[in-house]
Amino acid sequence: MKKITILSLLCLLLFAACDKVNIRPQADFTDQSYGCVDFLVYKFNDKHTELLKITGDRTSLGLGLAQKSFDLADQSDNLEAWIEVYDSSAFQTYCNDVAGSTPELISDWEGYEGNVNISIIEDSIMQNPAGGYSYRVNVLLEEGRFRNVKGKTVRLQSAFFENVYVGWLPG
Repeated sequence: MKKITILSLLCLLLFAACDKVNIRPQADFTDQSYGCVDFLVYKFNDKHTELLKITGDRTSLGLGLAQKSFDLADQSDNLEAWIEVYDSSAFQTYCNDVAGSTPELISDWEGYEGNVNISIIEDSIMQNPAGGYSYRVNVLLEEGRFRNVKGKTVRLQSAFFENVYVGWLPG
């Protein structure tokens, strides 16, 4: 009986030690690019369980028709890049006002290094009821490095978000 109790405790500790935070993304973002709000671009892996997103504020980033480059290491730019890993498809998680199933976020990785080039390729497409205009952007992330809360890192050589419609609000 004592052996069964000890074995049970060991199994419990083993399963409790499984740390979802350390689930490493494959970082293979092959899906098309999506976007919304003032400035949010994102794309998924083929199963929609991993998401790469780049977000910021158009005005504070000073975005215009000329290409602008940013360094993720410079936190004063107000530009963020994240990789999120979900337990199931997260396709309806962003830019969608249709309620679907809510997948569990099992790990997230903050971009702390890399170059981001942003070009507005079409401006002032349509005025939004809440103010501002929708527009289209190209975004290129190069040599991205991401880390989780445990300090583990993952590298993403490049990701290109092409002709993404942003500046609109779901709903």
